[in-house]
Amino acid sequence: MLFLHGIAATCDSWSTVRAELEHDHDTDAYDHRGHGASPHHGPADLTVTQLAADLNATLDALNSAEPVVLVGHSLGGMTIMAYAANHPEHFRSRVAAVVLVSTTAGNFDLGCGLPGPLGSLVARSFRTVAAVIAAPPSGPLGPIVSRTAKFVLRTLTTSRWPLYSWSTPASIRRDCSAGIAATPPQSLHTLLPQLAAHRARDLTPLHEVPVLILVGTEDRLSPPAHSRDLRKLLPQADLHLIPRAGHVLPLEQPHAVAAHIRRLLSA
Repeated sequence: MLFLHGIAATCDSWSTVRAELEHDHDTDAYDHRGHGASPHHGPADLTVTQLAADLNATLDALNSAEPVVLVGHSLGGMTIMAYAANHPEHFRSRVAAVVLVSTTAGNFDLGCGLPGPLGSLVARSFRTVAAVIAAPPSGPLGPIVSRTAKFVLRTLTTSRWPLYSWSTPASIRRDCSAGIAATPPQSLHTLLPQLAAHRARDLTPLHEVPVLILVGTEDRLSPPAHSRDLRKLLPQADLHLIPRAGHVLPLEQPHAVAAHIRRLLSA
């Protein structure tokens, strides 16, 4: 199995899920470019299309004797969809199954489910905060503006709304927020608009393999309606809604995620 993480995270976000599965299965994971231990060469090289090419290169390097199971959270799921559109011939021969976690085929909701102007304001706030942190303004007010933007980002990523379930423990929220803060600012700034603009080009290759779709019932960025839409596009897929989880499903409910993957592998 090969695990792909979401935006502003690292492969460590899959650690607990992998620990539950690797007694019986080989698992691997890597950091997307611009995240964690992977290099970042600039905005032009940080696109979902490029991440899909990186996935292909990673599979080349793994050189697995058997087809692998791809597991992608949020941006990781979008990366798998882009890979499928670019390399349809690899499904079955190179990819045995796919798990899509808290992701979407389009309309990733930076407005966090809020209606009309309020949702637009929240989406614009996310983009503005990311832009200011990535390129702080010059002049005497620059440091103040930068500190304010970082404070807003920390507040948004430690509060229960909008990323998490109302029952997600503070320790998980703090860990996730720290990971987001540690992400190179340019990566967040570059990828956020791409998440919002993402549209899966062709999911037909995924019809060739078993697909599992998982989503938290309290996900506001890629809500259950998005997973239901994915299920309509992938009629062979199994869809499961996991309670007491928001968008950061692998951290909020890792045991449930691992249990569903284990059932897929044993089918």
